[in-house]
Amino acid sequence: GISWLQEFISVCNGQCAYDFIACHWYNDNNDLLQHLTDVHQAGGGLPVWLTEFAPIGSSIDPDSFVAQISQELDTNSDYSFVEQYAYFMVSDGIMTSGGQPNSLGNTFAYGS
Repeated sequence: GISWLQEFISVCNGQCAYDFIACHWYNDNNDLLQHLTDVHQAGGGLPVWLTEFAPIGSSIDPDSFVAQISQELDTNSDYSFVEQYAYFMVSDGIMTSGGQPNSLGNTFAYGS
């Protein structure tokens, strides 16, 4: 996605108007924070909205991963350029069970 973003911005040649850069991240390793930094830099320093993320295909524990990422995005000033973020799919079986937040849903919503 980074090379596509760079090409898009280059082709716009200063003629496109946008206020932030949106991105998704689904990966099997723990490089999300570096990816966000790369998106921010490729986007010319504009704010970033992480509109979906998940450690798909990974052995990473989703609860621990979400807790770690949320902590970094909420408290580490290195990532203050990330204005919004959302986990992939708030649906039954992923973040809820029977209409109530499950463990992952609670971790994402409340940090525990």
